[in-house]
Amino acid sequence: MKKLFALMLTLLLVLPMTGLAADAEWTTYTHPTIPYQISYPADWVLISRETMSQLAESVTAGGVEGIDSAALENYKAQLQVLDMVSFISPTGDVNFNIQYHDLEAVLTVEDLKTGLCPAMAQELLGAFPNATTLVGGEILEAGDNQFAYIAIGYNINGMDAIAMQTYITEGTILYMTTFTVISSLVTDIDAVDATIEAICTSFVPSGK
Repeated sequence: MKKLFALMLTLLLVLPMTGLAADAEWTTYTHPTIPYQISYPADWVLISRETMSQLAESVTAGGVEGIDSAALENYKAQLQVLDMVSFISPTGDVNFNIQYHDLEAVLTVEDLKTGLCPAMAQELLGAFPNATTLVGGEILEAGDNQFAYIAIGYNINGMDAIAMQTYITEGTILYMTTFTVISSLVTDIDAVDATIEAICTSFVPSGK
C-alpha cells in the first residue's frame, strides 16, 4: 500500500501532510450509534454532531488550528444532512470523513470494485473541473480489512489535490471513507503512506 500512495502523490507532484509523524500519539473514535471505530492522530480535530457546539466555541476563541469560521459553517451544513464524522490535520491540508449507508443488500468487495467504484469515480470527476482518474477501481488490503477504492486528482482554488474514497461493507451496511489531500505542501511521502495505511488498518466495522 505504501508504494501505491507514493505513486499517486508522485503522479501529481504532491509534496501535503506536514507534521504526520509515524510515531505520533494516536486516539480511537467510536461512533455513538453506528457500531464502528477508527483510530487517528491525537492532534487532529474531530468534527461530529456531538462535538460541533464545543468546537464552534473554540474556533470563535481562535483555539483551533487549521479551521476557521467559514470552514466550520461548511461542516455544520453537511452535518445537518449527513451523519458524517470528519477528522482534520492540524495544518488543514489533509482530512478524511466517514459516512455510512444501508444498501439493503449484501455486496462483496468485488461487487464494490466492479459496480460502485466506476459510478463513484464518474461522480467525483463531474464534481471537479479538470479532474483526472488516478485509480478507477481497485482492492486495497490494510490489516484485516479489504476495501474497494478510487482516487482522482483535481485542482481547487489554484491548489492541486487528491481525493480517495474507500468502500467496505459489513452485512448490508456500506462504510465510505473519503480522504482529501491538498497536494501543494507535503514534504514527507512516507508519512502520508504510513498515516493513511494506519487509519485504514485501524477501522473496525460493526460485527467484527
